[in-house]
Amino acid sequence: MKMPTHGNWKLMIVLLLLLTGGRTLAGGQEDAPELLDRVRVPTPAGYVLLEKGTPLRDFLDKAEAADTANEVLARYIRADTLDENGDIKPDANIAEGMLTVKVAHKLKGRKIALSDFRKIAPATEQGLRDSCADGEGARLVAKAAEQQDRSLKEIGIEAKTTLGEIGFLGFRQMEKMVMYGIVRTEQFESEGEKTVVYDVSTGCMMWCEGNVFCLYRMSLVPARTQTDEAYRKSSTALQNWAESIRAASVVQGQEASEGVRYEAYKLKDKKREFDWARVLTKALIWGLVGLAVGAVRALFKRKKG
Repeated sequence: MKMPTHGNWKLMIVLLLLLTGGRTLAGGQEDAPELLDRVRVPTPAGYVLLEKGTPLRDFLDKAEAADTANEVLARYIRADTLDENGDIKPDANIAEGMLTVKVAHKLKGRKIALSDFRKIAPATEQGLRDSCADGEGARLVAKAAEQQDRSLKEIGIEAKTTLGEIGFLGFRQMEKMVMYGIVRTEQFESEGEKTVVYDVSTGCMMWCEGNVFCLYRMSLVPARTQTDEAYRKSSTALQNWAESIRAASVVQGQEASEGVRYEAYKLKDKKREFDWARVLTKALIWGLVGLAVGAVRALFKRKKG
């Protein structure tokens, strides 16, 4: 392995101070905390919950501040990125497989009938496709990249993140959830080095106990030809997680009546129905493009021989 340059040594010192700070990232959390009314979210197998108030969680929240449409409810990183003391390993790549739970600000605390959720989904799919095609998604991506670079500069890392145009990977509607994904090319420059990678952002919008919220999973691949497979694997992982959330949240024996219990929360008319489809579309596209992958990769980038 090549020795780090002076700049990289300085970077690693900053990161160690930022990421450890005497705080453990895991532990002291319920197995399935209630993140929304009647919605309990188990930690997926092989992951740990990134606690609020830890330096890394605070940094990621700041790096994603451009996403003004959503609130982050929880973040999870792979357990194998931690050492025996519960601190981040210096060479860990926490961006790969990172999980996030988000809810649109306008939907938090609001119940929606299952029948309306099913109607809104097709319009949301079209909105996502349009955002990828008409340049709106690209504008959001540019804002996300600028915010990531600003957050890195605050901790002493000069970087230039360029996120390319986004491509639509797919959309699949199921009974109480929809799966969707995008791919974007990311070019990252720091310390005189330039790297290029493909970011696959996969989301699962789900309905549970009248709440609508989203699960996100990141995957990084070196070639465009690998993005479809990455999307497939992320979709499977998110669907399994969504099913575990439903199992933890819905009282056994009441699964069949769950939708009926929330029919009183139907949207009032077609105009409002269309408006809510637009709200969801904005929240979903922001949730996908706003993930702070560039910032995470910058934190854990290390030269290898």
